[in-house]
Amino acid sequence: MIRSILFVFILILSAGIEVAETQPVIRGKIIDADTKKPVPFAHVIVRNGDSGSVTKPDGRFELNISQNELPDSLLISSLGYHDKIVAADTQNYLYVELIPRVYKLNDISVRVTGELRRDTVGTETGNTNLYGWPSFSGSGSRGDMLSSFAIPVTWPHKIPFSIDKARIMLSEANQDTLFIRFRIMSRDPQTGLPDSNLVNQNIVVAKSKSSGWVEFDLETGQYWFSEKEIFLVFDWISDGGSDKYIAPMFAHKPGSGHYFFYKHATGGSWSRHEKELVYTVFGMY
Repeated sequence: MIRSILFVFILILSAGIEVAETQPVIRGKIIDADTKKPVPFAHVIVRNGDSGSVTKPDGRFELNISQNELPDSLLISSLGYHDKIVAADTQNYLYVELIPRVYKLNDISVRVTGELRRDTVGTETGNTNLYGWPSFSGSGSRGDMLSSFAIPVTWPHKIPFSIDKARIMLSEANQDTLFIRFRIMSRDPQTGLPDSNLVNQNIVVAKSKSSGWVEFDLETGQYWFSEKEIFLVFDWISDGGSDKYIAPMFAHKPGSGHYFFYKHATGGSWSRHEKELVYTVFGMY
């Protein structure tokens, strides 16, 4: 009798409960091969598969793998680094070093003599009406690029010159923390569009307030530019949430000839807007 009851109980459990299979997980950390510092927002993608992840600000990632995928290798990529393929391993913690990509920058030189002077270029806001329209919305996985703002800058003095700090003013954003990446790009002489990266650094800041200045500091005298016309580029990076927007501050100067370029998401095309974003460049020459 007891055996019969036990047998029936086992049948009931077998029919009513599914034993969940543990989903494979690949964990690891991506670092710079030279500095050994974490590489934030690097993409970790399953080769010939659908799964992917993005590293956190400390370089760590966690990639959930479907049972029917179980990849042999991962492709790891990040702006400013060579892509790397590593063996997928669900048993061990992965430490992956990315090698910085060296760009041939013919338009950068080094100035080592003479007395340096400092100046600023940017929006004069003293007698200017400011407003925070339009806003640019978007959503995506953590680390995705949502929007890019390219501001044309013309250095007024003799060259070469070096940039110490750059900043952009935000009107508002509907999120507590913003991740914004800063780049310096050349101008295409034919199209006038942003062309190639002049600064091979992935400078990202997390801003905990939704308005005000976002500042980026460069190492003093690290980069010297031998052309006057460049672009300051600010990339808005997703924090993994949804229904987010960011509204930069504009200066109201009708007919002033100021403009900026805007691009939505990775792979989009640049569009020109006849408005002036509020920014400042601190440099020396």
